Amino acid sequence: PVGDHLRSAGDLAALAGRVLEGEAQEVFIAIALDTRLRVTGYLEIGRGAQDQCLVDPRVLYRAMLLAGAVRVAVAHNHPSGDPTPSAPDDILTRRLAEAGRMIGIELVDHVIIADGAAPYSYAERDPLALR
Repeated sequence: PVGDHLRSAGDLAALAGRVLEGEAQEVFIAIALDTRLRVTGYLEIGRGAQDQCLVDPRVLYRAMLLAGAVRVAVAHNHPSGDPTPSAPDDILTRRLAEAGRMIGIELVDHVIIADGAAPYSYAERDPLALR
């Protein structure tokens, strides 16, 4: 919700889990953040099949620019129940981080949610993907 602070990957996972709960297909969301990591808004960026979702960095960052975001966190679900990132997830994370650097919006984390499993946080497990 708007006004919440994202102080950790757990906070992001909790917010994303509430938004993505019960989805039977992959859904990708972006969360606009201010300088103090306070949520200023969030938006569904893509909705796909059970095992994939196409995300266009231009769409994501256009929305974040319009929202006045200084930072962004992203999340998506894996309906399979396994939050392990796929090779396309890794590639997308790196592309989003690079695109954000070009326009001055820092990608702070990408979390993958799966029902019944601990979420996967790139900030915690693969921070180089965000650089």
